Amino acid sequence: MIGQIWHNSLGKVRACWVILMAALACVGLREVAALALFWVLRVCLDTWGVTASNFIYAPAWARLLWVYGGVLSEAVGLIVGICLATYIARRFIAYVPKERRSAWTLTGAGFALVIVALALSIDSMRLERPLAEPVFSLDLLPSLLYIAARMIWIVLLCQRIAYGLWADRGHYIWARMGSAVLFAAFYGGGWLPMRLFGALIMGISLSRLYERYGIRCVMMALFGWEAVTRALFSWGTERFASLYTLYPVSDAWLCGGTQGAIAGVAAWLLWGAVALVLYRSEIRILFGRIRSFRNVKLRKPT
Repeated sequence: MIGQIWHNSLGKVRACWVILMAALACVGLREVAALALFWVLRVCLDTWGVTASNFIYAPAWARLLWVYGGVLSEAVGLIVGICLATYIARRFIAYVPKERRSAWTLTGAGFALVIVALALSIDSMRLERPLAEPVFSLDLLPSLLYIAARMIWIVLLCQRIAYGLWADRGHYIWARMGSAVLFAAFYGGGWLPMRLFGALIMGISLSRLYERYGIRCVMMALFGWEAVTRALFSWGTERFASLYTLYPVSDAWLCGGTQGAIAGVAAWLLWGAVALVLYRSEIRILFGRIRSFRNVKLRKPT
């Protein structure tokens, strides 16, 4: 009984257990690395006598460690997670879709700009400063690098590992849905229903993009979405250094409000339209089967 739960009919460990172990390993070691480095930095700063009251008199490098210690530890944790996910994918997963150039790589940035324009036009969101007054900061580049590293880590875990494991076993429907659910869990954040549902729709679309156009297309589409909503317009619960900052006014259900653009109905409709276009052949086959089934049921006996 236990063997049937752990192994499939071919004697291989079931994909769900491998994905669970890979996710726990990637998330766990990433968090351990981040916490370990943060603890080391705090111990060093305490040893050097750098505190909140005197840190303005500390050397420049000590002030940088004080301000960016948390970001640095998180970045190191992401690098560890990316390296581990890459190793697992190369060592245990054979499925690698063919890389193809596609205009879908611009989907994320384009949709994010559409939602920003919609939010501003209906006064759902407002800019803290006019468009002619962007705020340039040295923190903008680290923010972009952090966003890129986090998106790479999520795509490796959800598409390269989760999708690839089920695809290796020939279960493409499970691959699409399983990777989308895992993406919603990691990308949704905060376990807010609006964000989770939007992330699930996005994950379904990204799974199809990965299947057709490869991992670069997915990474670029996701990075474009995050770069616009976080680095260009700081939008959501997590605040990043950005050129502009948006704050909610009304109609949060439509554009997402403080939960981020992905929590709005507008994002659901846009990413849902992408899913319909990408899965149009499967939808056509499904409706064809339903139609043929109805014709058989309605046929009169002779």
